[in-house]
Amino acid sequence: MNIIEPSTAKKARIEYFNSFGEMYNYAKDNDEPKSSNGNSKEWAGTKTLASACDLARNGWTEVRPMVDEILGDLTERLADKLDNLYKPQYDFGGAYVDMGRFVEGDPECMVTFQAVEAGAMGRVIKIAVSGTASAFIDPEDIKKRGIAIISLVDTINKLGFGVELWWDSTIEHTGRHCTAVKLHDSADTLDINSVMFALAHPSMLRRLAFSVQEQSSKAKEQNVGGGYGCPSTMGIVEAFDFDVTVEKLQDGRGDIVNNPMGWVMTTLKGLDIIGDVEA
Repeated sequence: MNIIEPSTAKKARIEYFNSFGEMYNYAKDNDEPKSSNGNSKEWAGTKTLASACDLARNGWTEVRPMVDEILGDLTERLADKLDNLYKPQYDFGGAYVDMGRFVEGDPECMVTFQAVEAGAMGRVIKIAVSGTASAFIDPEDIKKRGIAIISLVDTINKLGFGVELWWDSTIEHTGRHCTAVKLHDSADTLDINSVMFALAHPSMLRRLAFSVQEQSSKAKEQNVGGGYGCPSTMGIVEAFDFDVTVEKLQDGRGDIVNNPMGWVMTTLKGLDIIGDVEA
């Protein structure tokens, strides 16, 4: 784990991991878990810290059908852009269903994409996602928001751009404390299944991040463990530059939860990577 001390009183002390595996190993080795091992399954998404770690290690794809539904719509909207980079491959299994082929009874109705050229991989789009959420935030809203973010990340990747993806939980107590992790490096091949737990499961915050904070002497200085502070704006953006920042959920549950397709398209438009395609 790396530490960046705040340069001013208003900035956050940042503790960050260079990979999800590094954070996972730190979180699971908690000899004295508190809230990270308490609270209900309905609120935290899993029964215990151990069960959350098992899910994080073995994979969680419960939201994959909802992601595929959005990705199918995005593929239709961005067909001209994707055609320059990928060609559709039809088979018995794939990323999403081609409804026309399905209705006609064609068994090879599932679609995947095969790259036909390198595209725009010279540009890397850096994304920071706040995973902080107050106790009153519904776990279902965390999932819905995560589905939209996963769809955005996958679409950017399919458009031929590199993606660097960070997750952040910054809290405010006697000061501001940030726990962050790099979920994906642009040098690695992106598998969206591998980031689904971190981006869309309540246990990422309410089990794993809590466990990290409970073990951190820096966090304990701010009474984490006796309480977990108030959600604050992302600390990681004070240390690194990002192209897309997705702030904490209570800052707005509008489009990203209620209209994920619209949010993804608006974000892509703001990045100036889809040309004149209507958002």
